[in-house]
Amino acid sequence: MTQRELDQRLFRACTAQPVRLDEAEALLRQGARPLGAFTLSGYWDEMYLDDEDYADNVYTAVLGCLLSGKETAPAVYDVTALFLRYGMDLEKPAIGYDGGEHPHPLACLALPSGGAGLKTLSLLLENGLSAEQAAVCWKRAVSDLPLLCEGADDPFVGELLCDCAGKLLLTASFPHVLQADAALRETIWYGRNDFDPARFRDWEAFSVEPGPVPCESAALALLTIREKDTDTPVWRFRIGVKPEE
Repeated sequence: MTQRELDQRLFRACTAQPVRLDEAEALLRQGARPLGAFTLSGYWDEMYLDDEDYADNVYTAVLGCLLSGKETAPAVYDVTALFLRYGMDLEKPAIGYDGGEHPHPLACLALPSGGAGLKTLSLLLENGLSAEQAAVCWKRAVSDLPLLCEGADDPFVGELLCDCAGKLLLTASFPHVLQADAALRETIWYGRNDFDPARFRDWEAFSVEPGPVPCESAALALLTIREKDTDTPVWRFRIGVKPEE
């Protein structure tokens, strides 16, 4: 098989419903290139796939199954873990991304809700995702917080709110990212809360409580993070507002 045929077959295996992980791994062993190992010049070639389209379509396949409620939903975490084992370069997807209509490839991998996105984001961070690339993921999550705060009384919206806040604070739990990203520290009011953000690595141990949404803007809503076991508030920050000095 040519390189193009290997890569196309890998793409089809990873976007199948359910994802065909055994076939994908066999193709990787034969030399197929995982996401991040190559980029193109930015234009769409229907006979080939660049990083951006690859991740976008992997995510679309995952989302389609999740929304349809299929038990055989492809596992974006498993795809990501497989790619990492076969040399996915976490920094290279940015090279082929032009900021257009498609989501950034790393944001695609970390985007699913219901725990899949959090688990995948954690995997990326554990494998050395840089602060610059991690910012792509947490900023995507933060952009959704104001709207979710307005509808947080709905259980489904409340779960999404917890998921988005979790991606933000999970990212902050990795010291190499937190110390390198001033915008992240400012966003979560780092230094104003007397709690070790490294503990947010176990995000399942925490819950999110949105405060009243001010009349002037949902972007001013106060979020309180509570430890589930004790119901103790451990962290607070106001969306889009710098802490008072």
